[in-house]
Amino acid sequence: RDAQESRGLGDVYKRQAHIYYALFFLVLTPLMIFLLFRFLLKRDHSDFYHALPHSRKCIYFSFSAAAFTWIGIEVFGNTILSAILYTAFSKYITINIPGIFMFAGNIFITCLLIGSVLLFTLSLCGNIMTAIVVFLMLFFIPRILLSGYG
Repeated sequence: RDAQESRGLGDVYKRQAHIYYALFFLVLTPLMIFLLFRFLLKRDHSDFYHALPHSRKCIYFSFSAAAFTWIGIEVFGNTILSAILYTAFSKYITINIPGIFMFAGNIFITCLLIGSVLLFTLSLCGNIMTAIVVFLMLFFIPRILLSGYG
């Protein structure tokens, strides 16, 4: 460990995370949720899905489980592939492999948080603009209040 720190490689993981992981919760999660639940925003599509012989709860849980399963597959698949490549080139790269999996778990939990808030707002709102505004309000106002009064 001392040899790694003397070369400046001990804190590489702590200083900079892989920027493409941010795409999972900034782009991929909202995109998947909007694409799967866009039927809630159009009357004729909503009537079709609610006319199916499944309960609304079944449709909601199956679609959200499908979205979160795909997000989990993509996050952890990317992490496993990266860990394999880092292990294969461990002679040239010094990376904390368990830290990568912890980071992937944190990314997945962040995706769950953003997806659940977005699902809640899509259930409340009738169009896309109000859903985005309510999502931003629900997601950022508690943080602003905590940082302003904390």
